[in-house]
Amino acid sequence: MVRRIRWAVALALVAAACAARATTAEPPQSTGSTGSSTASPMTTTSPMSTLATLATPIPWPAGCARAQPDVATTTPAPAWAAAIATKLADPRLAGNDFSISIWVDGFGEIVSRAPDRLLMPASNQKLWTAAGIQLSLPPDFTFRTQVMTTGTLHAGVLSGDLYVIGGGDPTLTTTGSHSLDSLAAEIKRRGIDRIAGRVVIDESRYDTTRTPSGWEPWQLAFVGPISAFMVDWNNVRKEPEFMNDPTRANAQRFVERLAKAKVEVTGGVAVATVSNDATPLFAVDSWPLPKLLNFMLSESDNMMAESFVREIGRRRTGVGSTPAGLAAIDEAITTSLCLSTEGINDDGSGVSHYSTHSAHYWRHLLEIVRAQPWGAQFESELAVSGKTGTMATRLNGPTLAGRVHAKTGTVRGGRALSGYATTIGGRSVVFSIIGNGDDTKLTTKVMDELVETIVSYEG
Repeated sequence: MVRRIRWAVALALVAAACAARATTAEPPQSTGSTGSSTASPMTTTSPMSTLATLATPIPWPAGCARAQPDVATTTPAPAWAAAIATKLADPRLAGNDFSISIWVDGFGEIVSRAPDRLLMPASNQKLWTAAGIQLSLPPDFTFRTQVMTTGTLHAGVLSGDLYVIGGGDPTLTTTGSHSLDSLAAEIKRRGIDRIAGRVVIDESRYDTTRTPSGWEPWQLAFVGPISAFMVDWNNVRKEPEFMNDPTRANAQRFVERLAKAKVEVTGGVAVATVSNDATPLFAVDSWPLPKLLNFMLSESDNMMAESFVREIGRRRTGVGSTPAGLAAIDEAITTSLCLSTEGINDDGSGVSHYSTHSAHYWRHLLEIVRAQPWGAQFESELAVSGKTGTMATRLNGPTLAGRVHAKTGTVRGGRALSGYATTIGGRSVVFSIIGNGDDTKLTTKVMDELVETIVSYEG
């Protein structure tokens, strides 16, 4: 009881402090967990007059909201309570560490099992990253790849270097509508048949540390090295040379696609910062922010999450690194949402085994996010049970499909499921279920069955 009183007092003090902040700040000016790798956005060729510059950091917008109390306010109906108790006694929950918190409108927190235990969240970490994105980037944000040159064009020959400035776009592919091929086609369309100089890739927007500290070597089987000029999620080639320097390899691949488009390159490739005397040719943009967020959350795209982290670091501090981005997101969430720092954030995707949070943290974050002006959009970007993304084949029965919007999570030794739901009787549910332990015993099925028991309530 004393702890709950202290918690309530702390929340009141934090809410009062946040209410005192100014709320009129303008947004910044325009920027193993498994995931999907199928994005192919349409390339948009944009006019470009100057290189994008670092925006001056602005105050975080205040969006404090109170999480629901961590207490049961009403006793559940006996039959429903018995069904929940049966699920919690399931032997599949034994022998592993679980942190569970489930809140139901009208009843309060009806399930609470080690809710403050810090566990690996797997891809539930993307919920934290997505909240930071909403707080840190403008609504019209896109990742932008810029093409510039130090040369002059005469009779089809570009005399000088061609620069491609990587903007962190995680959706650029080799072929397709938003790809190296489409970049090459645009260069050809502009009358360039031969580049009498080098193709130079500028990856300086982000640092060249290729993985967050908690990524282990074996995990690189399903994720790639991070870079500001990423192609095919940097997840096609696995030889050491590529893993250490993906940008140079991607530069060579671009020269090959230029050759396919009948554009000859005579000066080879290089990785360097764009020359001060370079002039713009054109730029291409990724999907708009809502579509990027939907793909990152629904399909659990790891590389997209990591690019967002570095982009936020770049925009807030001038350093496009994972540590800078993580610190900026943590500041945004604690300052704007008044959610106390807890656990460890080692990456943006949840691949890292170092990241830890509790079920209470995830449930509170989801509740506070729901109260934001962008909360409904955030919820719509999650995978939907029986319908979309990583939830398409889960909770897909006739009475369950469409009722759960959630983020899944799977790493070696960890499973997670957190999100929103609506019971058959129309009650709102916010939940988080995190399990860590023996992979041979951990199962997402027991999580789904617990959520199904909650959602099936008709009262």
